[in-house]
Amino acid sequence: MLFGALFSTYIILRVGAAEWPHGELNVWLGMANTFILIGSSVTMVHGLGLSEAEGLGRKHRLYLIADLRSGRDLPREQVFRVRRPLGPR
Repeated sequence: MLFGALFSTYIILRVGAAEWPHGELNVWLGMANTFILIGSSVTMVHGLGLSEAEGLGRKHRLYLIADLRSGRDLPREQVFRVRRPLGPR
């Protein structure tokens, strides 16, 4: 329900806006962040599943290390995006 409300709000804002900014956001960086988040989710689910099925072992640690690395990379991308000015000034 939360995502439905967020998408509905976005559509209402987009339709009701007199002018919508174009070309100010880096689509490739947003896509990279999305893939990092999806990858982090997948590694966490696999690590949790392995720990419940087999106990704490080597595979479990590898998935959690991969998840920690992706968790480390996402804030770097966010800092890069915030430090870069948006659009022409």
